[in-house]
Amino acid sequence: MDRSPSDEEIRQAVGKYVARRGITVHPTETNTNVHRNPLLKFEIVRSVKDTREGSRKVPGSGKDIAKRGTYTDLETYPVDPPADPREYKRVDLVREGSFEVVDCEDCTGGTYLCTECDGRGKHDCAPYVDCPVCDRSTNVCWECEGRGRPRTRRRTPPRPRPAGAPERATCKRCGVEDVACPKCEGEGQLECPDCEKQGFVTCESCNGKGRHTHAECRGTGRFALWTEGVVEFTPVPDGANVPAPAGLRRQTDRLGRWRPVTLTRATDKLPDDLDPAHRRLVEPRLALGEREFGRSATLRHLPFCHVTMVADPHRVYYAFPSNSGIEVVARPTKERVRHYAAITVAALAVVALVATLVLAALN
Repeated sequence: MDRSPSDEEIRQAVGKYVARRGITVHPTETNTNVHRNPLLKFEIVRSVKDTREGSRKVPGSGKDIAKRGTYTDLETYPVDPPADPREYKRVDLVREGSFEVVDCEDCTGGTYLCTECDGRGKHDCAPYVDCPVCDRSTNVCWECEGRGRPRTRRRTPPRPRPAGAPERATCKRCGVEDVACPKCEGEGQLECPDCEKQGFVTCESCNGKGRHTHAECRGTGRFALWTEGVVEFTPVPDGANVPAPAGLRRQTDRLGRWRPVTLTRATDKLPDDLDPAHRRLVEPRLALGEREFGRSATLRHLPFCHVTMVADPHRVYYAFPSNSGIEVVARPTKERVRHYAAITVAALAVVALVATLVLAALN
């Protein structure tokens, strides 16, 4: 049904519905009240243009930036709005003559000297360390005491090994067996485990390079500078709704034959049969918005009636057009709902009282 049903058509549809429930009274103008409360779904999305300028600075030569469009007056630069006003669109531009590439002042070619090693890439390190077992004492070698010259046996008798003393090694300096520290073999020192006798270790800060990559310019040694202009089209939604009662919205959305109207311009006319209250809601929202460059507006309305009958005072019947005719849905009146709620509360109170009395008797 593509038109609003008449009151008589509504009464006939309600009559068929109540007849199935056993109510034989036929709805008439005198025993039935038809109240019209049409539903509305109105949505409008405006594509609103905005422009802004600002100074920009990025590492490198800015090759991609140099390829952007240039402008002298951002407001008059031609940018087409999005084909669909519900989509966001942004265009980045460069003010004519503002683009330049400058050297980074805080580095040289994208790197700077490592302060930990002064640019050497390494740190000095002693190639040898004292033996931790003999500590370069006379215990380094019982024969030569680390000097490499054996004692004069005629003057000094052999040194006896103390009980429980560890095995000794052949001294690398004097060549006498079983007299030297087993760790350093009479040398009194060991190769440094850090530098492996090289005399230096790699600087961990710069990993041996002597320089660091400059993070701010990302190792490029340059910056691209320009004045950026941005043109944006942002979707801004608005609308107005007059929905069905909460318990009926699924039925009206799913079964209702809504009548859609597409509005693309501020001057487009609203449907002649649109409810006056809906017209007052929609018309102010159709005015051309500030910096509006496009719009997408859809209005959907559905004739909707609630019907009361003298023969059935505890129910309200809701009727609306559907693809198969006129859909009718029944709901209890608010008074009936409150009545049932009061009965339920009273019943629960009685149950609670009985339970309390039973527990008291048992105790």
